[in-house]
Amino acid sequence: YNFIGAYYEDNLEVAYCTFYNNLGDGFRPRSCTNVKFHHNSASKGGHDVLFAIQCENVEAYDNYVEPRVNSAFRFMDVTNGAIYNNTIVFQRYVDGVRSAAGPAIQIQNDKGTMNNIEVCGNYIYDSWGPAFWIVGKTKTHEQDVWIHHNVMYSAGGNINIYWVGGVIASGYDNILIENNVFDGSFL
Repeated sequence: YNFIGAYYEDNLEVAYCTFYNNLGDGFRPRSCTNVKFHHNSASKGGHDVLFAIQCENVEAYDNYVEPRVNSAFRFMDVTNGAIYNNTIVFQRYVDGVRSAAGPAIQIQNDKGTMNNIEVCGNYIYDSWGPAFWIVGKTKTHEQDVWIHHNVMYSAGGNINIYWVGGVIASGYDNILIENNVFDGSFL
């Protein structure tokens, strides 16, 4: 139920698209290199809007996203990734039904190397899960992420889960978090 899927591709660009009311991911590249996702808008998504898996050189920038079920952007086992200048706005109710969105941005290391990830200049409003969820399931010590100059308003509104707040990190090494603005984070 994904809108766009790509496997083992090089030089992919998804731009100026509208992703609306789907059951899967908006764009799911897997094992791809040189991926750009920019100037898109998305709402009522069924899972992640961009879910990059085991990719190299991934950029997500200048997008407007209203997540419904999971994340706006999710990088899993990505090397050389950047998420910047995006606006992420959570709607608590979609068509009268309570939204159950997860983290705004998820950085996930399941296996192998995940180096050189930068997340900056994003505006995140009213996230249901944490604004950032950084999770590692491996101890390769080949991980690093830099989170800076982001603005988070009312992050982590779901009081029914323990992993909410502005930034939640577990099992991930080499995280630098600096020069961010947190306003109204829960827990």
